[in-house]
Amino acid sequence: MNYESVKIYTETQKHLTHDGLKAFFKKRAMARQKFIVDLSLELKKLGGEPQYSQKLSYNFYRTWIRLRDLFAEENENDLLSEISDLKAQDLEKYNELLREINLPLSVCKLLVKQTDDIQSALNTIKRHNLQVA
Repeated sequence: MNYESVKIYTETQKHLTHDGLKAFFKKRAMARQKFIVDLSLELKKLGGEPQYSQKLSYNFYRTWIRLRDLFAEENENDLLSEISDLKAQDLEKYNELLREINLPLSVCKLLVKQTDDIQSALNTIKRHNLQVA
């Protein structure tokens, strides 16, 4: 999920015209890359080995097609709406993980921190959409 988010944010910033939004998505891509590193390090501390998949999910490809169409239309409001939906899905996935029984406390803390970061970014996008609308 974080790998897909990095790719989406990186590509999204390339297609935006608003400098503030470009900077926002660049920052989000870097934050999600840090999520990957932090989760990998935490997993290694617990004796696990991170599993990296080069395969992107079907959901990612479906989303990517919708985003690509929005890039072509140059409709930043609809694009931000789609990104908001993706962030909401990410939050749900994180919350599912947090509901896991016997999750180590250190992992819970890291996931909560990352969830808060995603929620903050989602709130920023929503505020921007309200200002533009």
